[in-house]
Amino acid sequence: MNNSSRLIFALSNMEVRNYFKDCKHYVSFELPYYFDFSQVIIISSALLIGKQLADVCRRNSDGKSIWPASFGNVNHTILSNKDGSFAWRPMQIIHPILYLDLVSILTDQDNWKLVCKLFANFSNSRVDCISLPRKSMSQDSDKAELIKSWWDKIEQESIRKSLDYRYVFMTDISNCYGSIYTHSLEWVFHKGGRNGVKKDRSNGKPVYNLGTKIDQRLRNMNQGQTIGIPQGSTLMDLIAEMVLGGVDLELDQTIKNELKGFTDFSILRYRDDYRIFTNDFQKGHEVMRILNNALYGWGMKMNTVKTFKSDDLILSSIKTEKVEQIVSAPIRQYYQKEALRIYSLSQKHPNSGLVATELSKFYDRIDKSRHLKHFDHEVIASIITMIAYFSPKYIPQVSAIVSKIIEKSKEPSFGKSLTKRIFKKFEDLPNTGLIDIWLQRIAAPSKIRLELKSELTQVAIAKKDNSMIWNSDWLDGKSKSTIDKVPISNLEALVESGDISPVIERQEFQLFRRDYF
Repeated sequence: MNNSSRLIFALSNMEVRNYFKDCKHYVSFELPYYFDFSQVIIISSALLIGKQLADVCRRNSDGKSIWPASFGNVNHTILSNKDGSFAWRPMQIIHPILYLDLVSILTDQDNWKLVCKLFANFSNSRVDCISLPRKSMSQDSDKAELIKSWWDKIEQESIRKSLDYRYVFMTDISNCYGSIYTHSLEWVFHKGGRNGVKKDRSNGKPVYNLGTKIDQRLRNMNQGQTIGIPQGSTLMDLIAEMVLGGVDLELDQTIKNELKGFTDFSILRYRDDYRIFTNDFQKGHEVMRILNNALYGWGMKMNTVKTFKSDDLILSSIKTEKVEQIVSAPIRQYYQKEALRIYSLSQKHPNSGLVATELSKFYDRIDKSRHLKHFDHEVIASIITMIAYFSPKYIPQVSAIVSKIIEKSKEPSFGKSLTKRIFKKFEDLPNTGLIDIWLQRIAAPSKIRLELKSELTQVAIAKKDNSMIWNSDWLDGKSKSTIDKVPISNLEALVESGDISPVIERQEFQLFRRDYF
């Protein structure tokens, strides 16, 4: 690993607190640049200074606090359509008060020491986890630095292991964030782990630790539910790593107990993705069985579709789509053929990171071109748009390319017509919140009117206040009024002043510097 980033456990508790207050960690998925949550984070922090969460909650007739766990929709959920059909991933923007309450608890000086100690203990297992949050020391984002670790450790290290091992077993966890049992945070911070908590409880001994506090706050975000944590922030990535680290420790200990003396193996984990290397095929199966049982005990299960074994450690170490791109992709070809190649790649490997990278490169190529024939404008835009139709996660890159094609056409009527046709095409898709948001980014600068349904698009232009995205009815009157009115977008002002470019520039969706790969 290079020195371009540091694990957050090397930071002080106050440095980590500021890290999590950064907007790019509060919302870690892509939104247009005019969404700015910094003010609501600052104001929410001010409301909580010197107070507990109970102090800003409404009171019932007995004077007791009414907790947010009694209310639905306290977080804003954007259902991101994964395949243009019925596979959805819920991305959440956590209520800022609840988010900062959890940040405050975790980054308390003593509590942060416990967290650092916990992850130091995790590092003693035979599972090498490489997905822990990092702070970038380079021009790339923290998210980009974490993805680099995939290349540096998972792919590169997996290839190196081909000299030492004959087999690799691979799997991941089905619906990982959605299946995390919040009570399991207590297990993580208990000396005896999962079994220790159960033993104490069966003996009538109370259990209360940092995990209990985290658990309570997670349930406040989810109407009291104990299954699932919000996805869409770096903070929740850390919470997930706490639970997965507990699974890793149990996996390591069970291997020692059941496969006594067996040390000829190595395990890499990137979030919910496991790779097990060994020279003993039968023992590899045994490790997979133990992992499956460990996950079951924590309320999770393997994704059987993505579970397989191989004796080809080179090609299995690199994602299939990347192998295809390396081996068969031409260096350069005509724009339409290049668009078709990326479209074909997205059909074979939907939602892969490589397709996003290829789209970014295609954007750069169009950006540098001096002109495109009119025929190319419509055809290329159609091909690129259909990539997002079948894999909506690419909507930021696709929107940027479409905006660039419209610029190159130099015909305003073409841009207006194309935007409306794209909007109409996406209308029949269910749960298109993110698509609406990025279509608004294309349409708003040219004042093209679209009937967008996403609540966030309405808040973006100040047609509705924040009560549409966060249910703050559990807050006291003054706090609720304050949170509801804090602007989280300056899109309307940018449109009125003409200061928003109709072209989506690369830095709006850029993950890496151009020269990284």
